[in-house]
Amino acid sequence: MPFFVEIRLSPTYKSIPEETRNQHIAFLDANIEAVLAGGGLLDDDGIVVRGGFYILDVEEREQAENIVAQDPYIKIGVFEIVQVTRWRKVYFNHKRLI
Repeated sequence: MPFFVEIRLSPTYKSIPEETRNQHIAFLDANIEAVLAGGGLLDDDGIVVRGGFYILDVEEREQAENIVAQDPYIKIGVFEIVQVTRWRKVYFNHKRLI
């Protein structure tokens, strides 16, 4: 069953270095088999990033937490909130599943 991972930036953190962003993207690419969906959480202006999320398609919470712990964004400590929650797919890809 998938896990929803929500990440919120600390309000005191102003920007993520481009090198770390590239490492984050490479990390997600390397784990693409587990990544069901993901993206940034933006202000309404579509410019300011407040955090992000990804949905990991793994069987156990421990697997999700291990993947999250390796994310370069986690390693630089810019997050105020990191929450891993089991997610039930009810609607997905424009379809009702349950």
